[in-house]
Amino acid sequence: MSSESKIQTHNRPRRGSAWYGPLALLMLFLVAVLVLSLFFRVSEIEVINASEYSDEDIIRSSGIEEGANLFFVDRFSAASKIFSDLPYMDTVSIRRQIPGKIIIQAEGSAPAAWMLLDEEYWLIDRNGQMLGTVSQSETEAYPEIR
Repeated sequence: MSSESKIQTHNRPRRGSAWYGPLALLMLFLVAVLVLSLFFRVSEIEVINASEYSDEDIIRSSGIEEGANLFFVDRFSAASKIFSDLPYMDTVSIRRQIPGKIIIQAEGSAPAAWMLLDEEYWLIDRNGQMLGTVSQSETEAYPEIR
């Protein structure tokens, strides 16, 4: 009988051993988040600009600030803010470059046609957005929309 009790005590699982793996993964995840949040800060914002807006206007509209965490910057929200604040933007792309650089590539809308509306000549881009009024002589390079 004493040999059976010894076998049973040796086969008995250790308490808490099932938690070691998940706890180790959780600790590894927390360390990774801590490292990413401490060491990867935005130190430079570069604008590749092909629009009528200044680089400062684009950076200000994006809401991205130096010192923010590179991985926690919401690029899609920043692009949406640029489109809402600067209506004559056609495309905006925001990329991260490690260790601390954000690159905003912006392209403004280009006139594609013109139309006469209330006796004013309006330039229109390829998406149908009205860009502004111009003189009749400036419309000669574009087709008319009726």
